[in-house]
Amino acid sequence: MKMLSRKNLLKRVAEVYNLITLAPTIYKIEVRENTLLTSVAVFDLRAQVLSILHNNQLMKPHNFAPDYDIFTGKPTAPITH
Repeated sequence: MKMLSRKNLLKRVAEVYNLITLAPTIYKIEVRENTLLTSVAVFDLRAQVLSILHNNQLMKPHNFAPDYDIFTGKPTAPITH
């Protein structure tokens, strides 16, 4: 049985479950004038939102606020408070 290295295993799992877009991009940021660089992980907002919207466990009617239309963002009943 062929064993994959950790790096190859994570890459393979990310491909199978379509998680490639959820990986962060690392940017080097200059904090002060030529004195300090730091790495910042930046995540793709569109990919993050789509991962929530495509999650069947989260997108169930009981997880939404009552009297709220998720497609328009408007209430479906009069607001009394």
